[in-house]
Amino acid sequence: MDFDLNDEQRSIQETVREFVDRRILPVAQENDINHHLDMGIIEGMAELGLLGAPIPPEHGGAGLDYVCEALICEEIERGESAFRTLISVHVGLNSLSLLKFGSDDQHKRYLEPMARGEKLGCFGLTEPAAGSDVAAMLTTAIRQDDGTFLLNGQKNWISYATEADYALSSRRATPRPGTRASRRSSSSGRGTASRRAGSRTSSGSGPARRASSSSRTSRCPPRTWSAPRATASRSRCTRSTRAGSRWPPAR
Repeated sequence: MDFDLNDEQRSIQETVREFVDRRILPVAQENDINHHLDMGIIEGMAELGLLGAPIPPEHGGAGLDYVCEALICEEIERGESAFRTLISVHVGLNSLSLLKFGSDDQHKRYLEPMARGEKLGCFGLTEPAAGSDVAAMLTTAIRQDDGTFLLNGQKNWISYATEADYALSSRRATPRPGTRASRRSSSSGRGTASRRAGSRTSSGSGPARRASSSSRTSRCPPRTWSAPRATASRSRCTRSTRAGSRWPPAR
C-alpha cells in the first residue's frame, strides 16, 4: 500500500496551507481577544471549495477524496480550531448525511447550496438533559395524520447554530421509554437548532419557517457576537419557538 500523497493531494495541502498562513494566522490572536468569528475567512474557505470538498461535483462539491478532506482539516486546524469545527459539522455531519440519506429534492434544496458555500449547516444532537448520549435523547418527531411531524424537545451547545442556515437535527421516532430509535430531520432558518413542543415539519423537504421575534425566547447575544477562540464555533444559547407553531407554514 502506497501512503505517499499524490499530486492532487499535495496541491490541496499546499493551497490550504497558504490560505491559513495568509488569511487565518495573521488575525487569529486579534479575533481571540475580540471574541470575533471572522465570516470573511469562512467566505474565503467557500471560494476555495473547502465547504464541499468531498461532495460530488453533480451536487455542487469539489469531488475530492477523504485524504484531501483530512489534509484540509489538518491545515485549517493549524490556524484556528473554530474553522475546522465548521468543516466537521457543515461537511462531515450535515452535508455527508444529506448526501447519503437525503432525497433528490433535499439534495437540490439543501445540499447543493451548502456544498457551494452559499449556505451554512450545523448538526443538532446535544440536549440539556442528555448531552450527546443519543440513547438518552428526549426530543421526539412524531408523524401526524397529515404527514407532518410534531417536534417536541430542545437542543443546545450546537456549534454554529447562530450562524447556520440549515440544521440537521437528531430526534427520537417514538417517546416510549427504552427505545433507541431516532430520526434526523433538516430544518432551515438561522438559530433554529432548538424548538419546543408543537412545532411541525413536513415529511418532505419543505423549508422551515424562521421563528418570529415574538415567539422566540432567547438569551443569545447579537449575531456579531462569537465565543473565544477555543469555543468560537459553539453556541452558548438555546433558541426555541412557542408551543403551537406550525412548521412549515401553509402554502
